[in-house]
Amino acid sequence: MRHEFLVTQLLTARRDGILLADVPGEHLPANLDEAYAASDELAQAINGEVAGWKIGASIQRSWQRLGLHEPFGGRIFARTVHQHPAVVEHVPDTLTIGAEFALRIARDLSTGETSFDANGIRAAIDGVFPVLELNRPSYTNPMAIGGLALIADNGVNYGLVVGPTVEGWQSVDLMEVIVSLTLDGELQSSGKAADIGFDPYEAVAWLANDRAERGDPLRAGQLISSGDLIGPVEANPGSTITADFGSFARVEVRLA
Repeated sequence: MRHEFLVTQLLTARRDGILLADVPGEHLPANLDEAYAASDELAQAINGEVAGWKIGASIQRSWQRLGLHEPFGGRIFARTVHQHPAVVEHVPDTLTIGAEFALRIARDLSTGETSFDANGIRAAIDGVFPVLELNRPSYTNPMAIGGLALIADNGVNYGLVVGPTVEGWQSVDLMEVIVSLTLDGELQSSGKAADIGFDPYEAVAWLANDRAERGDPLRAGQLISSGDLIGPVEANPGSTITADFGSFARVEVRLA
């Protein structure tokens, strides 16, 4: 493996529930291609069924804070997908959890000569689901280590809690759905995607194009967690996190 040292370190961190305090600079990815190559090698080592993808740093100020020039993607493994209401056991420490919409892909998305846009994605999905995305970087200081290292760490995805399908999603403006996030019954944040100029369909269009260009297109049946809608919450074992999507659903997870 090209990135054997980093991948071995990341596997150890995931297996033992530890955080990496330091990774020598020569073992960190130097560019996007190296970051995704390391992520691919990590996925091969994990050897789990891929249920979909997450999109991280989905708006410009988020990716710029990480030293990137675009969002990033990470695999969601089937064994980490939970149905609402969920209990996620053996959580080692703090998770960062966000309320998102996941879009289910209806057919393989190989672009060929055509690029996807938001309208193309609307026509290429067969369901929308409110979700809670669980994240846990494998590093003690993820912001300092930078976005390329987070991409190598499978986009820091720890799992996905999936709520019921959004009925009549075709006529729902996902940017205008008001969402609130609570931690142990206390409101943490509330708002809608339009407040931050975020369009879930545009985000998934970006990922569809990026994955097709990398030779690993989105596949029929995959769930794509499109990006944080209102800002995440940090939660520890013993906590309960609830996302209220108004009339569409309520999604809850308890960390154990």
